[in-house]
Amino acid sequence: MPPLELRTTRLLVRFCTPELLRAELAGNAALGAALGARVAAEWPPGEHNLDAVRYFLETPGELRDGWANYYAITLPRPEAPATLVASIGYQGRPDGAGRVEIGYSVVASWRRRGIATEALGAMLADAAQRGLRSMVAHARPDNHASRAVLTKHRFRPSVSTREGQLGFERALYRVRRTTAAELPDVNRAYARISFEPSAPADLQLAADRAGELVGLGRIARLPVDTEDRSGVTLELGGVWVAPELRGGGVARALVRALLAAAGGRPLACLPFAHLQRFYASLGFVRWDAAQAPAALRRKLARCAATHPEPVVLMVRRG
Repeated sequence: MPPLELRTTRLLVRFCTPELLRAELAGNAALGAALGARVAAEWPPGEHNLDAVRYFLETPGELRDGWANYYAITLPRPEAPATLVASIGYQGRPDGAGRVEIGYSVVASWRRRGIATEALGAMLADAAQRGLRSMVAHARPDNHASRAVLTKHRFRPSVSTREGQLGFERALYRVRRTTAAELPDVNRAYARISFEPSAPADLQLAADRAGELVGLGRIARLPVDTEDRSGVTLELGGVWVAPELRGGGVARALVRALLAAAGGRPLACLPFAHLQRFYASLGFVRWDAAQAPAALRRKLARCAATHPEPVVLMVRRG
């Protein structure tokens, strides 16, 4: 059984067990008591109505396996109690291609506060953790708020299966550390693009899409340089994303995970020149090679000899 609760910064996203669904059929007061939360006055929102509740109760397999609806409840604060504000969930089981559909509705008084965006982020992470390959969604052409939520999460236009609605789809992946057994596969991928291989001691991360490595990135420790005074001892590099997923936020997710792993320590990187803006958005700045450790200067020279596109030296401190 998948997790019954998902947590975000502001929300508890709670699975609709049969007990909760039956409470909802009994009325908002019963649902609030079962959830331990206040129920927004406008409940239920959008397409989450009693017919939908009955449908979920009539599909026990989906309920048992976690392919149904969730309640999005704000976490309690000193000035406000926990409040049920949105419905979000899977529209049934995944198909044979590992694709699952998502739907969501937010009560009117809580719209335009980032609730749908935050709840959808939790569901994307959950679906990726379950090993699915992609998530689809639909929105009416005039529902600009819903379309903005999907765009923020890098859903792309796709084929619609619902009349009068636009279709969207997003590839799913999770960022994780690779295993020692995967290092040969990692280095074969790097060899294909003329990147230097990773060493066993490197912190190697991958974007994993249902068991397939669709993105890579690493932090390597630089050789000890007794003459260096820069304080930079780590290099972030080896960032690669499968062509079909480029532009979907995979590289940014990998780099952010590597930055978190670095824990604020200074990092150098040697990106292609056209990626300067991307790395600048993550806190890197251009760095004079004369100030860098000798190992980075040597690598900069190797890159210039290996790659036709210019490579630049950048650094991020803290």
